[in-house]
Amino acid sequence: MNFFKTMDEFLFDKIDSLKSSNTFEGVYQFFEDLDERTARILKGIVTILFFLLPFFLSSYFFYENYLLRNKIEKKQLNLYHLSEFILKKKTLGELTRINIKRLDDENILRGYLKDFSLKKSYMPIIESFKKENITDKFKKIDFRLKFSHIDSKILFDLIDFTKNTIGSVVKDISITRKDDLLEGFLDFVSFGL
Repeated sequence: MNFFKTMDEFLFDKIDSLKSSNTFEGVYQFFEDLDERTARILKGIVTILFFLLPFFLSSYFFYENYLLRNKIEKKQLNLYHLSEFILKKKTLGELTRINIKRLDDENILRGYLKDFSLKKSYMPIIESFKKENITDKFKKIDFRLKFSHIDSKILFDLIDFTKNTIGSVVKDISITRKDDLLEGFLDFVSFGL
């Protein structure tokens, strides 16, 4: 309550000082010199401008805010597309990498997986193996490994092993959790000579 009383006193003091200033006297004298009809019209115009000016200023700031928001959203969208492009470029670089070890058929893959099983005490199942000759010297190999009852560490080790041993990249994955263990499949793709 005391705050409002202080605020009222401050505002009335400012109004009184404005009335006693030369500027106010000049404006008051200007309107006194005009005839009554013209003075009423000018006072109406000044009153309308006094009330519409904040509206126009607010509209301007809302419009500028809208434009800035659109500009930021466009930049965020461009940033998203750029990061997506970089990710696709990186994935493409991994997909087109030449095999580190030769992978000609399913038996060779089974041999590599036996090496993995000796290190990690787990042997995934080869569910499918498809070799496609893209050119005379260049081939694409798709294979699916099925796994069950493993923890996430062995799963990540299996992905790293296939990536580092034969240059394969995961192109699809399906994982379900049962009793704190994982099961599912990994689809890999590999390119080589």
